[in-house]
Amino acid sequence: MSRYRIMIVDDEEDLRHVLRLTLESRFEVVEACDGLDALSKLETHEPDFAIIDVMMPLMDGFQLCEAIRRHKSFKNMQVMFLSGHGSRENIKRGYAVGANLFMPKPIDPERLVRNVEFTIRHEMPPLRNKRYSIEQLRQMEAPSGGGEPAPAPKNQPQAQAAPTPASGIPRPRLLLIDDDEELVRMMTLALRERFEVFSAADGMDAVQRLVDYEPDLLLLDIMMPRMNGYQFLQSLRGNSAFERLPVVVISAKASQRERDYAARLGANAFLAKPYRLNQLLQAIEGIIDTPGFRVQPKRRTPEQIEEGLEAEVKARTARDEELNRRSRFAPASDAGLDRDRDR
Repeated sequence: MSRYRIMIVDDEEDLRHVLRLTLESRFEVVEACDGLDALSKLETHEPDFAIIDVMMPLMDGFQLCEAIRRHKSFKNMQVMFLSGHGSRENIKRGYAVGANLFMPKPIDPERLVRNVEFTIRHEMPPLRNKRYSIEQLRQMEAPSGGGEPAPAPKNQPQAQAAPTPASGIPRPRLLLIDDDEELVRMMTLALRERFEVFSAADGMDAVQRLVDYEPDLLLLDIMMPRMNGYQFLQSLRGNSAFERLPVVVISAKASQRERDYAARLGANAFLAKPYRLNQLLQAIEGIIDTPGFRVQPKRRTPEQIEEGLEAEVKARTARDEELNRRSRFAPASDAGLDRDRDR
């Protein structure tokens, strides 16, 4: 008999273990250790319900929920927040980014189960057919590798790499991660004839875009707000889905100490600012010519990604306008905001 699948997202392994023991007698349970891990597993693990810790390093639960709400296939998934900081401000923010439930820590296991079951009885959509069983997912995640991933059903559409119009040869997709908008524009203009080029404003933005854009190579600045390049690279290499994704670090701080540190974190190449176009191309081509590099099949073409970005901007604008409208007409008291489903 099919059961609902719940994804637990928390950087504390012990808490994930407790939640798994609490839930797995009634539901299928999968785990993610942080926001990037959760985003990378959405399409393979296909959860019906997510339980997300708010306070996580690099990418917190609020940012993860926003990224989920932008995902075409999972934007309506039920999301429960867990937090040891259950202030009214945090609760408000949780519901503003799309949470369905907000529960405080420490967790009462019985209350947690009752809230989940109440939501499933009253608000969950019909179960979707999963591509992989829970046993297949565990085999894929086993340390031994368990061989190749279980094949998707035959009617599952196969991802395709986008070819160049002239040659039919797939072009590598680059993701530029830099907070210098003018530099990003110049690099995009210089590279787009030979590559598919997308950008992210900083490390946090890149974490939220990485799974969606499916880049073959990253060009990573170091000095950025919110999440710097080293923090992003460390998070990237800690995720099995991206541990081998090629990265060219680009930085004005280019001492041997900086270069050695980038290499220890997993950078494939280092380019000092300022640089010339031929130096950038040389660094990129040096990675592309490496044995084993290949352009990965993509789920979405550049045009489809651009359409998604435009729709995202419109949706965010509409959401902001709705929140502003509600704030103007909301009563002075915000009692009852914490929508605990405990019955």
